[in-house]
Amino acid sequence: MELEGAAVIELMREGRRGEAYRRLEADGDSGSAAAAVRALDHGRTAADALRTGRAAQLGESALAAAEAAPAAFPWVRFYVGSLLQAAYRFTADPALRRRALDILGAVADARDRPELAVAARGLMGNIHMMHGALHAAADHCDAAIELAAALECDPAATAMAHQFRGYVLFEWNRRDEARAALETAWDVTEPGHRGVRTGVARVMARVCAASGDPAAARRWIDRLDELLAEPMSLRNREWLAAVRVRHQLDERGRREVMAWLKTYDYTADSIAGRGPAWILSRLQEVDQVLALLEATRQWEAVGRLAPHVVDAAGPERTWFAARAASAEATALDALGRTDAADRRMDVTLELGEPGSFVRCYVEGDPRRGDLLRRAAANTRVIRESARRVLDAAPELRARPRARSPLTPTQLAVLEKVAAGGSNKAVARDMGLAVTTVKTHLRAVYDRLDVGSRTQAVARARREGLI
Repeated sequence: MELEGAAVIELMREGRRGEAYRRLEADGDSGSAAAAVRALDHGRTAADALRTGRAAQLGESALAAAEAAPAAFPWVRFYVGSLLQAAYRFTADPALRRRALDILGAVADARDRPELAVAARGLMGNIHMMHGALHAAADHCDAAIELAAALECDPAATAMAHQFRGYVLFEWNRRDEARAALETAWDVTEPGHRGVRTGVARVMARVCAASGDPAAARRWIDRLDELLAEPMSLRNREWLAAVRVRHQLDERGRREVMAWLKTYDYTADSIAGRGPAWILSRLQEVDQVLALLEATRQWEAVGRLAPHVVDAAGPERTWFAARAASAEATALDALGRTDAADRRMDVTLELGEPGSFVRCYVEGDPRRGDLLRRAAANTRVIRESARRVLDAAPELRARPRARSPLTPTQLAVLEKVAAGGSNKAVARDMGLAVTTVKTHLRAVYDRLDVGSRTQAVARARREGLI
């Protein structure tokens, strides 16, 4: 935003409306100046609501600011557009999305204000991305970058466009291109520009981890930690805690996850009981919770939470809906409910097809690959979506089968159980005590991450172990 605009907003924050009005009047007529003051008044209320997490108030005030914002002050309209997109992020209200695109679209055509026009196009890309319209998002980001080059703008004006373009490319699993776009966004911003840099650091950690570079992923997480040394809100601190745990799971991982979930009351049942509006206002955090539950194989909890996220995200936040539905399908498969898992994966693929989603079907438990391969092999229309995802993620299509996690004795016990043998019959055939057979079966359940004989046999057959 223009320096003069930032100064006027600061005057409004301090309650110096008269001085703000005089500065505005110097750049336009008195009527436009008065309208700008009204818009900024509503904007101040919206900004306070954003800081304190009052999503409904944020939306109402942002819409009121949009009604008052005069065309004579493009920077005011851009500021209001940024508040509208924030309100949409936390409410998924389609009216806010449409109004934000309208008001930013007018700024995007202001060739006499090139930096604002470029930034507006980048912000429009973000709005489309949040909605799950990834192709439109990429088009707007590309348009912003092209306009900046044509008008020889300050490179910093393109930061958001490169940032959101990187997000889209990563979702399409074009990791090298995503990394280049995000690095550009980082390089063209000043060190104090936390808004762009926090997002870049977070996603770069994911890109590096997905590219097999955990050391680089840790460095980006450390950068994120530094940026939030004085957190903008408690939510950012919670978010960082989840990111760190998610990317640093090891032998202590499960304990750390459970501590994090309890500290912030992010257990599956607690979140499900808060209702759709609360889930919508914290989709980033809830998505982290699902990822953590999946990483620690808490399948029952994933199965309870994921449907609530799908329902809350609905058609407005389709990436989060598809991501949660994918987690639910994975949980159903892990619990031995193969047919239900396949049906859920079909729905998941339909959700992501308009945006050509990939990563939300790739990240997480390897069972996702099994689900995709089964979907690609079926005779229904959905197979084309599954094949598209597999083509975009060849590591799934070519993934070699892992060695059996079972010892030869455990495998032999399971073979006999699969053939219908009771514990006594297995013990007799193998010359073992019944208690020893039970011990082997408990080890099989643990290593296959199942809870019963039926589930153990089903998973072992699915994975070609027996």
